[in-house]
Amino acid sequence: MDAVKIARRLSAFWIGFLLLAIVFAIVHYPMSWGLMDDATNLFSVRHRWVGQSLWYVLQRESRVLWFRPVYTFFVYVAYHIFLHSPKAFYMANFSLVILSLIPWGMILVRQSPPECRIRSVLAFGLLLLSATPLYNLVVYLSLQEKFLLLFGGWSLWLVDKGFDDLGARPRRAWVQQTAAMAFFILGLWSKPTTIALAPWAIIALLFMPTFSITHRCFFAALWIAVAGTMSCSFLQRRDSYSAKYSTDPAHLLRILFHQSLWAYALILLALSTLIVLVFAEKKSQRVWLSASILRKALWPVTLLAYLGALLPWGIQTYLWAPAMVFATGCLILLGNAFLLWARSAERRSEIAAFLVATLAAGFVVFRIAIPRLARQSEIGTMAGWLSNRLPNLSVKVYVMAPCEEATGALQYYSGNTQSFYYLTQEQSLPAGQAWLITRDECPIAPDRALEFQRIIYQLPHWTVYERTS
Repeated sequence: MDAVKIARRLSAFWIGFLLLAIVFAIVHYPMSWGLMDDATNLFSVRHRWVGQSLWYVLQRESRVLWFRPVYTFFVYVAYHIFLHSPKAFYMANFSLVILSLIPWGMILVRQSPPECRIRSVLAFGLLLLSATPLYNLVVYLSLQEKFLLLFGGWSLWLVDKGFDDLGARPRRAWVQQTAAMAFFILGLWSKPTTIALAPWAIIALLFMPTFSITHRCFFAALWIAVAGTMSCSFLQRRDSYSAKYSTDPAHLLRILFHQSLWAYALILLALSTLIVLVFAEKKSQRVWLSASILRKALWPVTLLAYLGALLPWGIQTYLWAPAMVFATGCLILLGNAFLLWARSAERRSEIAAFLVATLAAGFVVFRIAIPRLARQSEIGTMAGWLSNRLPNLSVKVYVMAPCEEATGALQYYSGNTQSFYYLTQEQSLPAGQAWLITRDECPIAPDRALEFQRIIYQLPHWTVYERTS
């Protein structure tokens, strides 16, 4: 057996081992409800929606928030089923995240040359395990991006599959394109940023040289109509979520030029992939816009479109999970192009790449992903300590900025018997006894450290300070 096959088998074994390590961590730690949206969703299931049918809840929620019936269905069903077992919810959620990545791997396999397919699948797994923002979907149960990946993945898989079947089986191709639109709509009904999948589908359908004019125009117009309708509907809403979504050009430019280096790196990766694809295909097929280019452009075009969709909010890293999937596709396309170009060094380069990716994946899983799951388990311990000491009307309880969502969540988890207050650095406090709850991501401010000097409770990632005067 040669060295390349050994490297591939070891990589496959390592991927399976790392996935099992994550499963073991979920089973091992006393997993707790999170601080993002879990408290709100639990309150809805336990109080707001008691005695109400799913159909009534879907109608009611669509009137007060933007239209997202798929996510409302998920909250209604999942939080009822796992109401008393957050550990089982974490396990089910992890399985759902894995399922949401499968269609993207299938797209990558179809777009890779036959000799590169095994390599592409293994690289896809290792790179995703190395992508730290992707673990947000595992740690935060309520994030809707997993539905963007699940429904959006199957939608684009069907669009891409239809390109193969149009000539031999035209009727099947039409069914596939119709099903792709249905999955796209389900994605939009889960998370509005699913709109980022539309640009590639529209471009590919309009310019695919193997398609008839009728087919191009009909389905491209359908994608444009659905995407345009959902975009207008979202922008017209002015709830707490969409009101912050400003499309003012000056605002967008200001945000664009104040991003992290990682955001610019993703933009550069997408543009580099597009350039390499065009020139590589031009060299082999002597055309600038071949079917192969249009299909592989899925990854860089969707990456750019997704970052663009996030821009009005600011490209927040906790929403980067889909971007990591698209960026992984770009990296694999670039890697395959390089290995096919440098055939003399192909074997050594592949072995070296697998070695680096394997080490990176192991480091991220054991040093970042599993510790984050362990940190989630501390939330229940913290809430238990608070619930045993509250209500206490002689003490005011504060949570340090910027953990705004943690304020309401901890109040709810500790029994909801006493109000918790969100404390900013500039805010002045009234005299009297007070507690200040801090976490590693919202540590005590230097000026507050002089005021709150006594530690009354501490966990690896949490500290409760007391002010006695």
